[in-house]
Parts: sequence; C-alpha cells; structure tokens
Amino acid sequence: MAQISANAARAADILLLLSEAGTVGISLKSISERMGEPRSTLHRSLAALAARGFVEPGPHYGSYRLGPAAYGLALRKTTLDEKLEVVRPALYAIVADTGYATFLMAEAGLDALCLELVSNAPIRSLTGGPGGRVPLGIAAGSLAILAELPAESRRAVIRANSGRYAVYPALRPMSGEVVARMVEDTQLNGYSCDFGCFFPNEGGIGVAVPAAGPRRSGLSVAVSVYGEISGIDALERLARRVGAIFAELGIRA
Repeated sequence: MAQISANAARAADILLLLSEAGTVGISLKSISERMGEPRSTLHRSLAALAARGFVEPGPHYGSYRLGPAAYGLALRKTTLDEKLEVVRPALYAIVADTGYATFLMAEAGLDALCLELVSNAPIRSLTGGPGGRVPLGIAAGSLAILAELPAESRRAVIRANSGRYAVYPALRPMSGEVVARMVEDTQLNGYSCDFGCFFPNEGGIGVAVPAAGPRRSGLSVAVSVYGEISGIDALERLARRVGAIFAELGIRA
C-alpha cells in the first residue's frame, strides 16, 4: 500500500469534519478533541486550507466551516456525471413504481457517499441524505458496492473498517465477520439486504450498477424500505422489480 502523507490525511479529515458541522461551523477546540491532535498543528492545517478557500471562519469566534472552494469543487464535472445521467431516471422510476425511497451511493475510499435521495415523504436515513457517509459495508447500497469490489480490495476494506463496524449503532452487532457474511449473501442473491439491522421492521436492498470496463463497482442504487413490511419475501419481490426497472431503462445490473 502506498505511504500516506500525514499532512494530506489531516487536511482530508478536517474537511470531512467540517462537512458535518454545517453552516454553524465547529471550534478549534472541538476539532482537536475529535481528531486527537494538538491545536497548534490543526491551526496550521486550517490556515493552509483557508488560504485556498476550502475553509472560512464560522459565525462564532474561533470556529471554522467549509469555504466556497469546497462548493466549487463539487460543481466540477467528474467521471460520475455520465453515470449519474444514466442512473438518475431509475431513482424516480423506482419511487413512482414502488413508493419507496431510493438512494444513490458511490464508493468514497473506505466510505460510501450518498449522492442523491429521492423520496415522496420524510424518511429516516443512516447517511442523513445527500453528502452523508457511512462505512463501506454498512447499509444496503454500501454493502452492494463492497460486494462488487475485487476480493483483495474487499478484504482490505473490511479489515480497515472492522473497528468502525463494531461501534456502529445497530440493532444487531456488526463486525468484520458479519459484514463478510453479508457480502457472501449479496453475491449469492444478486442484491444486498439490511432488513432489521438498523431500524425495527425496516430495511432495504442494494443493487450495484457496474462501471464500464473490467472493474465493476463505484456506484450503486439502493432501495430503502420503511414501515411495516411482510419480511424478506417482500424484499425479494422488490429486488425483482428493481431489476425489471433497470432492464426497462437499459441499465445493466
């Protein structure tokens, strides 16, 4: 594995932390406590990020929040844009056909990032909506992405995230071993399932949308089912319906 720059990793962690803080920002003291690093070190990193517009002062004295450069990056075209144009119609078609919320998830290092959420009503969500993250392997869409990774990459992700799995709030204890078994089930069934893992009588399925070329992964559509349902059989029927919608739209899952 390539050597990781401590300064680059620190800057990335700061940006991720500020993304959670929203417009109110977060104090240097809180950043230090959350990251476990000295304030002096973090202040230098914040100053470097501020000089490039990625960080700006928050509304309270000594607080920081994301700057306009972070928003500017999000506006740039990326390799995901073309695929989003292909998959986005499926999100609306699934909601219109089933009434259930759909999430568009993308691989983001050791995490899965929520790119879009389409729903007819307010819902509970592990990611909190677009821009939110979960450890790769947690929640249906994230699990579907993990199951599509090459075996060596998948094992590396599970090892790296095992500590995060163990402390993740869930109705059923999560661990690297549990996630590995869920990956096996996903590969066997052709879709992931997290029914009853995080909310009582609620859950979802995840179907990965392969990338072009030899490496399948990078993006998945996850249909989350909320409310009282009849159980696993209902999720299986939902998975078949999602597959049919993909086929109708020419999306190969």
